[in-house]
Order: sequence, then C-alpha cells, then structure tokens
Amino acid sequence: MLTNWPACGVRWSRLMYEESQGVIETMKRLKVSGIPALPVHDSLIVPAAVQEITNKTLLEVFKGRFGLDFKVNVSRKS
Repeated sequence: MLTNWPACGVRWSRLMYEESQGVIETMKRLKVSGIPALPVHDSLIVPAAVQEITNKTLLEVFKGRFGLDFKVNVSRKS
C-alpha cells in the first residue's frame, strides 16, 4: 500500500483510523480468549506465552481490514 501511496486511495487519516480499529479489534478477540493486551502507540504488550496467538490474530485482523499481508515485529523484554 505504501509503495504506491499517491495512487492507493488511502490517506494518512484513514490509515491511522484503520490501524487503531485493527488494534482494538485484536484486543477484543484476545480478551474473549482470556488474553490480556495493553496498547502502546502502534503495538500491543502481551504475555510472552501468547505471542504466537497474538501475532496470528493481529495478522488476521489487519488482512481483513486492508486485504494485504502484513509483517509483525516482535520485541521481547528480558
């Protein structure tokens, strides 16, 4: 999407809205499974033990919202 920004039809405000709604939707799905998730800017803090399900859920939600595959970066605090 960003590689063709001028022609993609999505402006920054729509992108920010969709991202925020995607994070909220991901948190709601995780909550149903009993997984706590804290939002921080454009990321989620979750227990390390649920990293894989969180990644999968986030990718599913964003694919559904944008119709594109996304990459998830994982950081672990030691």
